[in-house]
Amino acid sequence: MNSIDRNVVALKAAQSTGAKTTAKALLWRLVWLYVMGSAAAVVTTFFLVAIGLQLTSYQWLCLLGLTPAVVPVYVLFDIHMIRKHY
Repeated sequence: MNSIDRNVVALKAAQSTGAKTTAKALLWRLVWLYVMGSAAAVVTTFFLVAIGLQLTSYQWLCLLGLTPAVVPVYVLFDIHMIRKHY
């Protein structure tokens, strides 16, 4: 069975299950995975900082105060670049 036959079989199987097979669906799946990975990175960073570093109250306030502003900036920029180059 060559690669074209395998792709046709996979496409028919996906269509029979009602799954989206468009490029747009793939793009949004990729974006969703990127956002979830970024959220996991932020949570992991906070966890490691909490168990490993002795931050002062001021440092914690800076970290917690700037995270909601900084993370969306780099995530939105990366999503823009993913969409541009997809």
